[in-house]
Parts: sequence; C-alpha cells; structure tokens
Amino acid sequence: MNSYDIVLHFEWVHNSHVHKYLALNKKLNEHCKSLLIFNEGDLGITKELFSNFKTEDCANVLLMPYKQTIDLLSKMDYKIYVSSSVGGKGIREAVVVANKKSTTVQISDRMDDAGYCQVFDIYSLINSIMLNTYKHFAQTTTWLSNCLLWDNIEECLPYYLTKDEFCNKYSLDAQKDILMWVPDSIQCQKGQAKVAYEEVCKIDNVIIKLHPNEHKRHKAEMVNGKWSCDLFAHGVPVLNPLDAHWAFKYIDCGVGYGSSVGMEFPFYKKPFIYVDQPNDKNNLPIPFIFREDINKQHFGGVFSWVGISCDSSDLKRVVEEKKYIIKDDNLYNDHVSKFLAHPDRKAIEVITEQLINLLEKLNG
Repeated sequence: MNSYDIVLHFEWVHNSHVHKYLALNKKLNEHCKSLLIFNEGDLGITKELFSNFKTEDCANVLLMPYKQTIDLLSKMDYKIYVSSSVGGKGIREAVVVANKKSTTVQISDRMDDAGYCQVFDIYSLINSIMLNTYKHFAQTTTWLSNCLLWDNIEECLPYYLTKDEFCNKYSLDAQKDILMWVPDSIQCQKGQAKVAYEEVCKIDNVIIKLHPNEHKRHKAEMVNGKWSCDLFAHGVPVLNPLDAHWAFKYIDCGVGYGSSVGMEFPFYKKPFIYVDQPNDKNNLPIPFIFREDINKQHFGGVFSWVGISCDSSDLKRVVEEKKYIIKDDNLYNDHVSKFLAHPDRKAIEVITEQLINLLEKLNG
C-alpha cells in the first residue's frame, strides 16, 4: 500500500472546477507526495467528465465511490488529510476515519459553512482540525487563505479556446456584447424568477450557465426531470461546464436574478447586472439572496457585486447603451481584496504554501 504526505479528498465537486483541484494537487506534488481523490457519484464527477482531462494532469489522481475511498483511507498511510467543507455522508465518514491517523484539514469553499468553519468577512479559510466527531470541532486552528473555487486559472484545463472558437462553438457573435445568464437552482424558477429568465433570454447573444445543482439534477423531480433552459429559453445556447473559464474570460457581462454568483464575476473583472430588484416604481418581491436575514446568515452581511441593477424588460436598452460597463478598475480590486486574504496571489499557491508549512512542522 502506497504512503503519501497529503491526501486531498473532495466529494462535492462542480464540473466547472475540476481543473482547479487538479492544479492544486499538481502544485503540491512539486514539494511532496500528494494524492487527489474525487468522489464518483451524484455529488462528485463522472468517468465521462474525468476522461476529458489530460493524462499528465491526472498523475496521482483517483476517481472512486466514497465507500472505496473510506476503505483506502483506513488502510494507507498519510500525514495530512484535506477535504472540502461541503459534502454528504461520505465526506463525514471519511473525516472521522482520517482523523484517527492524520492531521485533518478542511478547505472552506462556500459561504454558509459556518456550522463547522469559523466565518470571517472573507470566506476562504483553511481549518486544521483536531476532532473526535464530525460535528464537534473542539480544537480548531484557522488559517486565512484564498478561495480555491474563485481562482482565475487556466492550469489543467482540458483544452484551450480562443474567443472565436468559443463563439463559434456556441453560435455567438464575437463582434457584439455577450451576456451570460446565470439562473439559480431549478426549484427556484417560479414567480418573478421565471419572468426574469424568459425576459433575459429574449435578448440577442445570450448564453446560459446553468446552476451546478441543475447539472447534478438536484431537485429536477420538481419539474418532471426537465431542464430550466428547455422550459424558459428554448434555442438559447447552454454552456458546457468544462467551458466555464472561457465563458468568464470572453463574455462582456453576467446577468442574474436571485443567485449569489454575481459576487464571483469581479474575480474575472467582469460586471454583473441583477435584474428585477424591487424599487419604488416596480413593487417587485425581494429575491431570496437580497433579504437582510439571508445576507447575514449566509454571507456574514457583506454580500456584494460590481455592476448595476435594472428591470429585465429594460435590459436590452441597458446593454445597447453599454450602461453596464465599469470604467473604474478599483471597484474590482476592492471587491477582490474584500473577500481574499491574499488578493494578489493564486489560491493554489497560498494553499500549497500553508499545507507544506504544516507538513514541515509535522515532520519536525
């Protein structure tokens, strides 16, 4: 049985972020012996998706169901076990197994994991955790890091796309403004959210980036297994998650209604338009994400984005008049600095440095 310095294990993985985990593992292997394990299943990734990535980027990488992973973790030797803070039964069991024989570390990768990560006004934390049970983190050391999922990197992507190649692939006009519509989860598409979906997708040169949960068919049974794009935007191109980086790179502006994804666009220096926000003129309901209690509960009260708001019925004019353009780069820089402890560094570099420092301490 092989032994490793570090084992990275991620159960809940968005298809658009696989290359970031691969890049982290590759960086770690420049300094130590690291193994990356992806969960194969509903929450993780499929063999079909995994097959898209280059062989050289998948060295010391395994894809397996969590039961096999737990068996492997119980048998092999390693000094540090790293998991994300999001996952189901599999990751909970794995943490308990790993903690019996290693130092366990969790990488915080979403806003509302305050149940077992101490939340600051930035949300990318590494927790070196000494625990006996999963839910009771009696002794926790927290290091401020950068959010891996917000890393704007091209390392370990399965292929490169130029802007022309991207536009040709999705039948977009490279000479016109490109909008990316980012709807919330499928179960949220009702009421004003449904109206916004339909209105935005009437505009020319729009591409849809479906919510990661919709790709995993989470709660799809609520709409008889259908896709939101087929229900509300027939004929509008839908982004392949593997092309998400290229979409962020080449689109001109993001558009959303009730999703928190608007806060991610400044990391690519792209503006964002939230449509159909309530004002004195339209009397619209407050979207879930903008409720004060939700902001406080899920985002520590500091949810923000860089861009504007407008009614979905007025979006066409706003785009044509380029009202969305942000001329002051300091707005992007300030946003990034607000959420990242190391705004001028890549997360894979910061996390690698922190894990290697921990490894050196463990080695004495």
